[in-house]
Amino acid sequence: MKTLSIPVSELPSKGYRYQTKTIQISSLTLKDLDDYYNYEANIDIDKLYKDLELIIKRKCKPKELIISDIPSILFAIRIISITDDEKYFSANITCDKCKREFNKKIDYTEIDFPDLDDDLKSIIGLIINGEQLRFQIPKLDHFIEVIKTLRNYHENISIKRAYLYSLFPEFIKEPNKIRKLIDNATLDEIILLNDIYKSVICYPKPITVRCPNPDCKEEMAISLDDLFADLFRILRENARINTEKIIISKRVQDRHNELISTTT
Repeated sequence: MKTLSIPVSELPSKGYRYQTKTIQISSLTLKDLDDYYNYEANIDIDKLYKDLELIIKRKCKPKELIISDIPSILFAIRIISITDDEKYFSANITCDKCKREFNKKIDYTEIDFPDLDDDLKSIIGLIINGEQLRFQIPKLDHFIEVIKTLRNYHENISIKRAYLYSLFPEFIKEPNKIRKLIDNATLDEIILLNDIYKSVICYPKPITVRCPNPDCKEEMAISLDDLFADLFRILRENARINTEKIIISKRVQDRHNELISTTT
């Protein structure tokens, strides 16, 4: 298992609300992959909860992380799980237009994660439906409690709404009240909440690739989430055996060396 220490100053939050200078992550195991892709999630927040479990199991402490850094930390976990290269990983991509499948070498050091907007750090409250609510960019432990609460509703609540609910500390004590206020937001409040969501959750920008087919040359914007999902499925099914990990019995090894010496 590979491990990596990430300075919090390199995260989108730049270490905002962190009490530590680094966070530790580790690569995925076979059990992680099987649990993740064999789990049949019926609602969106169940899928999100499985993503959060990948972080929690990697030695990360939920009380240390803020939700703005979730996408970048998941990205780092996936990168160290699939490659030893310090710059590139390869992925199979299918052209949307001509349906040709091709292999693309991607420079992951150029993946763009936007920084957390500094203006958000000064917000202490929002007025929604005439009621003033406390506002805070939450840490992962609070967000996990929000997800657990929402799963009890057995509704297909979108990931975006889950993130929005978590921005209000009162949700844990009064989930029905916060849900009602947010779900019935007015148009101008919806615009405000949407802008805040896009600024708080630092999702990476899609990468642009061009189809190598000279008769096509279609440019496509590829979501990293979709790319990694396909990549892990291929990894599980088609991974090559690393012969350096195989230990051969001394008798077979001696016989192998003997055969080499007689042919040279």
